[in-house]
Amino acid sequence: MPRKSDFGTQTENSILLIGGGGHCKSCIDVNEQEGRLAIAGIVDKPEKVGEKVLGYPVIGTDGDLPALLKSFPNVLLTLGQIKSPARRIELFQELKAIGAPVVKDDVGRYAEKAGLYVLTHTDEGGSGPLEP
Repeated sequence: MPRKSDFGTQTENSILLIGGGGHCKSCIDVNEQEGRLAIAGIVDKPEKVGEKVLGYPVIGTDGDLPALLKSFPNVLLTLGQIKSPARRIELFQELKAIGAPVVKDDVGRYAEKAGLYVLTHTDEGGSGPLEP
């Protein structure tokens, strides 16, 4: 099981979470129960950098994503939505535009409609799902 002491360490199963609110906390909870992925850190608003979300550090902002993707190519969009999905959709498009391939997460039949995707790079330059 990945440990919280693995912060900032890129491994085959490390993942960067994009968005540090309530949905991120839910995703952390699921990940800790599954124990498949090592959370490398969280990307959130500038004023949150240096803080922690359930013990995981906020290591950057949206503006840092191009550089962070070079070190941590596996990301999960954990930005939730309350009133509108507009920012979530916009961020998803930004991630695709900077080269994060899209892989649908198999969390359920509503994943695509809800916008739940795992974004990951492969050595061949394509995309592929994270394996347990």
